Amino acid sequence: MRIMIVDDEPFYIDHLKEVIENSRFSKSAEVHIAAECISASLAIKTIPIVQPDLIFTDIRMQFMNGIELAATIQETWPHIIVVIVSGYSSFDYARDALRANVDDYLVKPIDPDVIEQVLDKASARINKQAYLRQQHYLKGLLDNEPMGIDFLTSSMPSFSFPSYIMIFFKKKTALLEKEKPLPQTEYEIQNQLSQHHLLLKNEKVRLLPIKDQKNGVIILGLYECDDQKIKDIASECQLIIGYDGSAPSIAASGSFHELTQIHPIANQLHDELYHQLVIGHTKQIYLFEQLPAQEKSNLLLDSTDEKKVVIAVEKKDWKLLKKLIDHWFYQWEQHSCPSLYVQRNIKKILQWLEKHFRSLDPLLSITTEKEMEEMIDSARSFRGAAETFWNLLSHTFQFEEQESTSNRGIRLIEQITDYLTANLSEPIAMTNVMDRFQISSTHLGTLFRKHLGKTFVEYLTTLRIDKAKELMRIHPDMAFKEISEITGYSDRHYFTKVFKLVTGKSPTDFKEQLLQEEN
Repeated sequence: MRIMIVDDEPFYIDHLKEVIENSRFSKSAEVHIAAECISASLAIKTIPIVQPDLIFTDIRMQFMNGIELAATIQETWPHIIVVIVSGYSSFDYARDALRANVDDYLVKPIDPDVIEQVLDKASARINKQAYLRQQHYLKGLLDNEPMGIDFLTSSMPSFSFPSYIMIFFKKKTALLEKEKPLPQTEYEIQNQLSQHHLLLKNEKVRLLPIKDQKNGVIILGLYECDDQKIKDIASECQLIIGYDGSAPSIAASGSFHELTQIHPIANQLHDELYHQLVIGHTKQIYLFEQLPAQEKSNLLLDSTDEKKVVIAVEKKDWKLLKKLIDHWFYQWEQHSCPSLYVQRNIKKILQWLEKHFRSLDPLLSITTEKEMEEMIDSARSFRGAAETFWNLLSHTFQFEEQESTSNRGIRLIEQITDYLTANLSEPIAMTNVMDRFQISSTHLGTLFRKHLGKTFVEYLTTLRIDKAKELMRIHPDMAFKEISEITGYSDRHYFTKVFKLVTGKSPTDFKEQLLQEEN
């Protein structure tokens, strides 16, 4: 932390300097008195040279007072923290200081404990600003966005290392689906790697989400790096990001030495991963161990396959069409067909069907293509993908001899709700239901909104809380801890929080109300 002291009396400069240098904070963190200025005008000239993080300034000085200095700093260097140190406890001064957006107003004589608090608070803010600048800087490089030379100069030193590695990951579910904030996950990666002795002191981890947060990039700044260390780090990151049981596929770079290489390396990792992803498989790819690409073009559907589809459609033999689709998905599974090829194939099938069903709305066609992409993206098995694809086609083209989509949806939602009710005490997540019933997250969400008017989470929460209310009514002596466990909440405090959010009353208040009604 770089500190500037501004006061027209050298005695007070020396005294404040002594208090800062003798503080507990200075002994545990790097603190440097970057400049001592006897006037506000000198401070303004010196700021661009020493670039302080924190400025302590007196109020009453000749020519320009501390309030005016603070206002100038706020306008020109808004990131600098300004603290007024005054011999006057005047309300007018304090009010003017607030208007100038100073961070604190201290009254002489200086209390060392207060200085400790100011330094702690300033340090937290400075670290947060540095972190946000780093994130913005790295995201800009990743997205290949133009950045000014001043921003590059100020941001690079805080993330400057001899070597860097990059890990591109892809999850089947969004990174934040379970409300786990990004910095927490980033901290966990840093902490876990350090605990396993995979990071040296001061080596850093930065996590950058991409698009819908199913994809992301981890950038590590390292002092030492070799291929084995990269593999160990990548494997550990794969475990941490897959905290919800949905292990991501990853592609890791070799070491590189310039941050400006981030954009092309990220593109290379993305392409390598997307060309090798297979439904139901978790991949680990290392650029320094590239294997020769396997020829898969024989798995692409052709004109012969189109004729088979046309025959089934013209005969309106939907059972034959479903048999064809199931067979193709089975063949693709047997040959570990990359998802990229599967997507091309199902788009061909859609196009062949569109030729026959000419009345298909162009907007519906685009929407269906997007749903198919999401379906393959989140599929956990070829069998499940085949079933979801068939349901999608059946709904889109309304196959006459196939059971109506509505009836199938009603039957499926009944099966799912029965499953939730029977397993209410278990920690059920969307992924459990997707795996059990072989459906995508999009299809599952649509079913709940269409037939129940709620999201999956809303329905499950209501089910749990209704069960809790029933237990309180039937078994008034049952402990809240036991009720929370029966209804699927392992943490009683979290159960209490959710119960109050849903009912507007705490479990205790709700139980008291029940007793009053009975009496």
